[in-house]
Order: sequence, then C-alpha cells, then structure tokens
Amino acid sequence: MRNTIAILTATFAVTLLAAGPASADHRDEHYARCNNKDNKFTLQQQVAGCTMIIDYEVRDVWTQLAAINNRGGAYQALHDYPHALEDYNKVLNSFPDQVPTLVNRGEVYLMLRKYPEAMADFNRALGDKPGYSWALRGRAIYDMAQHRYADARQDIEAAIVSKPSAGESYAVRCRLRVQMGESVDAAMPDCDKAIALEPSDAATFASRAVVRLRAKDFAGAIADSTTAISLDTNDWDAYYLRGLAKQHGGDAAGAAADIAAAQARDPAITGEFADDDGRL
Repeated sequence: MRNTIAILTATFAVTLLAAGPASADHRDEHYARCNNKDNKFTLQQQVAGCTMIIDYEVRDVWTQLAAINNRGGAYQALHDYPHALEDYNKVLNSFPDQVPTLVNRGEVYLMLRKYPEAMADFNRALGDKPGYSWALRGRAIYDMAQHRYADARQDIEAAIVSKPSAGESYAVRCRLRVQMGESVDAAMPDCDKAIALEPSDAATFASRAVVRLRAKDFAGAIADSTTAISLDTNDWDAYYLRGLAKQHGGDAAGAAADIAAAQARDPAITGEFADDDGRL
C-alpha cells in the first residue's frame, strides 16, 4: 500500500536564485509547483516544476537537492518507483542521513519488494531519529510482509503513539489486527479512524476494503476499493482487491477485468493478497 510521502525538512527548504533564464514570476511558479503545498497542483505539474528548477538552478546545491527530493516524492505518488528511486539515491548520495528521504526510499523499496533494502533504510532512519513515526510504520509494513506480526504490532503501536494524527498508521493496524486473528469488529474502528483522519488518501480505503473482504462484505469491499481508485487511479492494489470482491460476489467478468488490470502493472500482486484470498 502506498504510504504518505514524508515532508521535506527545513534543511532542504527550496530558495530560488534571483538570477536565471526564467522570469521572477515563472521562478515563483516553479517553486510553488515543486513544493506543492496543500496539493494545489497535480503530481505531473509538481514533476515539471521540480524539473525546471533542477535544469536551470544548477549553481545552488541546496535548491537542486530539494527539487530532486520533491520530484522523487511526486514520482513515488505516481507509482513511478524507478524514477523515484533514482531521485532519492541522488539526494542520499550527497546527504546519506537525510531521514525523510531515507524513509521515502524505504517505502519505494517496499513497493518494489526489495525487503532487505527497505529494512536497512528504516533502521538507519530510526538510528538517527528514534521514534520517527513514518519509519516505524514502514518497518511495521515490512514485518507484516514477512509474517512477523508481533514485531509489526510493536512498531505500529509506537508509530501511533509518536504521531496519533497519522491516519495511515491506523489503517496499517487495522489490517494487522485481522492478520493476527482478531475479529473484523475489533479491527474496523481503526480503519474507520484512518479514513476520518485522511479521507482523501486512497490507501486508507484500500485497507478497509481488505478487512471488509475478510468479513465477506463484498459490496462494502467493492465500494471502498472503488473510492480508492477514484482517489488514485494508479492504485493497483485497489483494482486487485475490487477484483477479488467481485469474484467472490459473483461478478466474474468484472473480476477478470480488474485483476487483469492490476496484474498488468504488477505481475507479483497476487502473492501480496494470497492470505486474504485464501481465507475467504
């Protein structure tokens, strides 16, 4: 599941040069798009704004690295993981202890199923900044993928204590509860809280779809997956989950279309949800 992109720290605050090939108004526009505060711009516009800064503000290393970091975040949100990884590597080659970028790269490694690399980044981030909620949540997701549920529970509880306003941590705990054998009724309040805290985050709806699927609430799982897709049309987990729900709900044609769409973009996705499908 896609995680919230860590916010760039003040160390890498972008300050554009007064000189350059573009007008001051254009430079301000590139700055605004690259930072994309409050998500005012599309992710494609953010990539374009950062690329303009990278291409033209070559004399200022801080501006360069900030723009590269932010562009990596936009690529990550677009599920373009190879380009995201390339940008994060450039930042970390210059500043290896930049904690938010370490966590971002760890999340990308998770999505690429490069689990040892992901764990190494999360552990490095926590070594520099103990209790950092994004790193704890990432490590919990890693442990879930490895079926190390007790370790995952410890980390996700610590992540929630560290940042109780982060909805995606509740979404992770919601899924973890059912994987640990707790009832759907026990897990669902965490899913509902995640959505209440982050109602525009596709991953929170996809997580609740997993839990509804386990409860054989196929209509509810389809509804949550559809909402996730409406929020992020590249959320292939949501397509696959909706396909499973349709399959078990009797819509064979709709299931085949959704599952094929997900597998075309992520051929290994079936294994990610094997436990969920196997318990239906």
